[in-house]
Amino acid sequence: MKRLYVALFVLFASFDASFAEDESQALDRARLKTIDLQDCNIMRIFQRLWKYSPLVERERAAWIVMNSKGEYESIDWLKTPERNITVWSEPLPENVVAQVHTHGDHLDPKPSKPDVNIARKLNIEVYILTRKGIWKAAPDGSITQQADRGWFKKAIEKCSIVIPDQIESAENVETLQITTNVRGFFYQLWIESGHGKEFQQREVAGWIIYGTNEYRCRKWPTSNERKKQVWIGSKPNDAVALAHTHPVNVDPKPSITDRSLAMKIGIPIYTISSKGIWKVNPDGVISQEEGSKWQRNLDMETASRCN
Repeated sequence: MKRLYVALFVLFASFDASFAEDESQALDRARLKTIDLQDCNIMRIFQRLWKYSPLVERERAAWIVMNSKGEYESIDWLKTPERNITVWSEPLPENVVAQVHTHGDHLDPKPSKPDVNIARKLNIEVYILTRKGIWKAAPDGSITQQADRGWFKKAIEKCSIVIPDQIESAENVETLQITTNVRGFFYQLWIESGHGKEFQQREVAGWIIYGTNEYRCRKWPTSNERKKQVWIGSKPNDAVALAHTHPVNVDPKPSITDRSLAMKIGIPIYTISSKGIWKVNPDGVISQEEGSKWQRNLDMETASRCN
């Protein structure tokens, strides 16, 4: 399958899609599906994306796909802060029925021309979530408002959506700042993993602790298990994040297990690799926090220690 490169620019809230014309022509025009906004599965996806956007002023985006059971699921796009865009650079997921992304208060709530172009090229509906309502761009080029102001609250009430206490506020998943100290912790873990090339491919992990106005790191005991680390006991009460290394021959992004664990323990999980540093939040959103040059100007003599 050819790769589809799509970027959602935060500043302009637009898409830039580049793919071979024969791929777009090969898309089955008959597969267009209309999303029902009365479906609580859809509204749960919309609610999750929108929940953090107004507070942290970052846009979120996701594909909506139909699984083998005929149910709607979402696949989140990556956030790359250093480029200020949300991107999708993987093959187009199977059974895509729609795309959804948020517009902050400083942007026009209606779909942009590039949004309409994406709807036309992929023959799917593109939904825009805003504080003023929900808008839709259809493959025929039409733009319609699907819900008015207050849709977020109505969705929570209608679909009995429960927001877990541990992620009650967006600040709870955005608290860790990758300071020089924190980067030093990551660097020590990376060094101890043999730069991801350790013979047994052992991972190295540590809790990031915050207290008395400073970050500290508590390293996990070495488990000597291949591509795995084990923590016996409960999460430290003052832990604000968990970090671990990924070997060079492993996908640098957080795994499905990482995502599930972040949701369970209610704090972000960072994965450290030669290709960069990624994070998965308790809401399941994955983002790239640092590029491949994150190790620049770091050395073991000056790096903060993870004890």
